[in-house]
Amino acid sequence: MEKGDQAEQDTLINGYKLRLLGGVRVQFGVPNPSAAGESIGEKQIPQDAWTFVAAVCDGSTLKVYVNGVLDHPAPYPQFPLSSLSPMLIGSAAGRGGLTFNGGIDDVRVYNRALTANEIARLAEGK
Repeated sequence: MEKGDQAEQDTLINGYKLRLLGGVRVQFGVPNPSAAGESIGEKQIPQDAWTFVAAVCDGSTLKVYVNGVLDHPAPYPQFPLSSLSPMLIGSAAGRGGLTFNGGIDDVRVYNRALTANEIARLAEGK
């Protein structure tokens, strides 16, 4: 999932991106031109198993959650810049054949940073 402006082929600016890196780890990036930030999860996402993934940018940290548990925080002292481009789910802007091969369900984007407790409850299906 990503939302951002494309500066040149394969380069996203403004907005944010949430991807599965190498097919096994969650990558959450904020590609702002002045200060790009990124958090890459350490837990491997199992294939053929349903996995809850969430990402949060709270103005000081980028956080990746897997199944409701914080996987990897990374310092990032700002919020994503806005973008007029559409949100893409299951594919990446300007990356041709780069698509997600699997099921995606219940995608949500909030206008605020969710707390760890809120993420855990969502992972439990509440």
